[in-house]
Amino acid sequence: EQRVALLRARVQVAREAGLARPAIKMRVRRTHLFEDGLTTLMVKEAEWRARFQVVFISAVTGKPEQGQDAGGLFKEFWEKLAETAFNPEYGLFRQTEQQLLFPNPEAWKYHEQVETLFEFLGLVIGKAIFEGIVVEPCFAPFFLAKLLGKHNSYYDLQSLDPALFANLQLLK
Repeated sequence: EQRVALLRARVQVAREAGLARPAIKMRVRRTHLFEDGLTTLMVKEAEWRARFQVVFISAVTGKPEQGQDAGGLFKEFWEKLAETAFNPEYGLFRQTEQQLLFPNPEAWKYHEQVETLFEFLGLVIGKAIFEGIVVEPCFAPFFLAKLLGKHNSYYDLQSLDPALFANLQLLK
């Protein structure tokens, strides 16, 4: 609990410092959230600790939608971006039988520059944590272990392929 409190305190200090930086203005088409976010934010000079101001572009008129971003539009953009990117139909992730996500080893069949897309998603998750926004993806334990630099064991196979795990257990 002490480590969590320390992390939250440091994030709060960094967040307050980010308010002094100029806001990053983003023009985003609702039909191209992922692509527009990637194009705007994956430039080298993007300051991820700064405040983001989102303007949605109407799919019908091509003009900016009415509304001021006092945080609500940014949160909506961030949630929709995560919803799109982590959807298995988008091709970057697959689901286990328990609906847990892990990177799709065949993502390159659906997208170019897959490494850049996964790097962008890592930054998206980091920004969500930084801003205190809850994103929905639930990752498979074997994938989380790998992210944390741990080695997967035989028992981690259970979260990837329960049938294979059960059959291997019968061979034991």
